[in-house]
Amino acid sequence: MVDSGSAGDPARTEMPMGLYHTSARVDELCFFSNETQNAVFKYVGITLFGTYKVEGSCVQVHWHRKSYTKIGRTTKQIQEDIDMQEEMGIEENGYAVRFRDAVYKHQRLTGWKDD
Repeated sequence: MVDSGSAGDPARTEMPMGLYHTSARVDELCFFSNETQNAVFKYVGITLFGTYKVEGSCVQVHWHRKSYTKIGRTTKQIQEDIDMQEEMGIEENGYAVRFRDAVYKHQRLTGWKDD
């Protein structure tokens, strides 16, 4: 049985480090629990890099860079500087977030290993 915490637990200031997946495990969201509080979001061939902070019951993410592959006669890896902010609602005591109409659950809840 997974311990998802209780309502009496103290508010988090960081997200649990590791991978977060939707039920289809196609998209991947990752929080790094360190001084810089980095976040990475991989979806449909695009990767966003940014930083996050937890405020109350939501995670505020500021995306700084977008990386993707442009396919043509030659394949190019494109990196763009961006300035985009998004909010994610926290669920399951920090082990899940609601983001872009999907729930991303921490690998601890899904049993997914990040070998």
